[in-house]
Order: sequence, then C-alpha cells, then structure tokens
Amino acid sequence: MNSTIQSVQKQDERIHLLSILLVEDDECMRLSISETLSILGYNVLVASDGKRAIETFKEEKIDLIITDIFMPDMDGIEVIRKISQINPNTKIIAVSGKFKFGEEMLEYSLKLGANAILKKPFTANELHETILSLIK
Repeated sequence: MNSTIQSVQKQDERIHLLSILLVEDDECMRLSISETLSILGYNVLVASDGKRAIETFKEEKIDLIITDIFMPDMDGIEVIRKISQINPNTKIIAVSGKFKFGEEMLEYSLKLGANAILKKPFTANELHETILSLIK
C-alpha cells in the first residue's frame, strides 16, 4: 500500500493546499483514514462526532468534508444538511459500511448535498481518486 500512496502522492500537488475535515466516531477508523490522508499529503482535521464537526467547520477553513453516516448524537445526514446550509460550495464525501441500510443512506446523502459516496471498506487509492475528482 505504501507504493500506491507514494505514487498517488506525486500525481497532484494540489493536495498540499487542501484542508479536509474527517468526521468519524469509530476511533480505529478515524485514525486509519486520517493517517492515510496525512500520508497522501492532505491537511487533516478530525472530529469524533457531528457536533464537533460543525464547530470545527465554523472555526477553520475547510475545503472538503468526509463524514461517516451513522454516528451518535448528530449523524452524518445532519452534518451534510448543516454544512450545506452554512456553505453549499463545500465538497462532501459520505461514507458508510456496505450493509443494505448503509447503502440506502449513502444514496440519500447525495440528495441532501453530498458530492460523492464511498462504501467501507475502501482503499487509499479509492479515497484519493474520489477527492481528486471533486477538486478538479
């Protein structure tokens, strides 16, 4: 996987200018994704829930949000709604597991303002390609 990360990292220098807010309640998943994004060269901020994500979004310059759908307190659907109200130009990637209800919610998230979806588990390359497709 390191060779994949190194090769995609060299493809596009725009990534070093991009600030990504990762919203993920599962600590292992949050660490794994944020580490991958950092290795790829992105500036990464993290939030463990939707409420913290909204606070961070209001305080920081965020270019793109990656949000899990199923989280306690404020889920990803609500995060997408609120971010879209605050700044409809912010790019959003919704992520969730591959179980049936998760896939339905991912499709629904596109109607609410998400620009792309990824089904867990996804590879570093899939994540990177999805991000690049949104920042063209």
